[in-house]
Amino acid sequence: MLIRDNALPRPTSGVSTGFVQANLAIVPVDAADYFDEICQRNSQALPLIERLPPGTYSPLISAQGADLRTDVGGYMAFDGSSWSYVPNLLKTWREDFVAFIIGCSFSAERALKDAGVSLRHIALGTGVPIYRTNRPLTSAGELEGHLVVSMRAIRKDQVPAAEQATARYPLAHGAPVWVGPGREIDCHDGRDPDWGVELPVTSAETPMYWACGVTPQTIIEDSGIQGAIVHSPGHMFITDIPDRDIQDVSVEEWREKNGF
Repeated sequence: MLIRDNALPRPTSGVSTGFVQANLAIVPVDAADYFDEICQRNSQALPLIERLPPGTYSPLISAQGADLRTDVGGYMAFDGSSWSYVPNLLKTWREDFVAFIIGCSFSAERALKDAGVSLRHIALGTGVPIYRTNRPLTSAGELEGHLVVSMRAIRKDQVPAAEQATARYPLAHGAPVWVGPGREIDCHDGRDPDWGVELPVTSAETPMYWACGVTPQTIIEDSGIQGAIVHSPGHMFITDIPDRDIQDVSVEEWREKNGF
């Protein structure tokens, strides 16, 4: 409700601790099946929590009564060549829109904190650096894209704990996809991020990279899905699902359980 009332002007990292946060991607119905397929083929980057029927903006599984047109702290709309910021979707919602709610690594941050892992970006009240990597996704039909990652600067002695804690949450991207200097995946260890905020790594820290829910933005761009919409990076959709409900649950088990 704070987000709906424009009363939370900050990234949602560290907000509503204990509940699953999610990324949002909305595509026209003619691209929806291929988008679902690319999620399945790249489930670590795109762990699908819910696919809504065409024209539906109130989730059935993740947060009944919520409104995807207003309950994200900002949206980005793609016109086929460029993105523009949209504060809400009340005037732009279409009956042929299909919404996909996709897991977010913010949901695993409670597990990191419980494991004693220090998270400097939360202490600073900021978001995390986010990078488009040079790693292509497995395509589906005409859809293609590149893996996007979020970086957290983790104390060197806490790296094993961070890996183990996040591996238990496949629906929140699971274990990191890269640990250590990010040159090989075209990342810059907290500097010059493509999205998010700069947070340079100190000499006492190791950069750790987790798959990120900004990945749909590269699919939309690379595939030219005109009219598609995503959340504004760092501003997640907060669900009613407790973190414990996705612990040690695979993406495939979740989909089978929830029938989509």
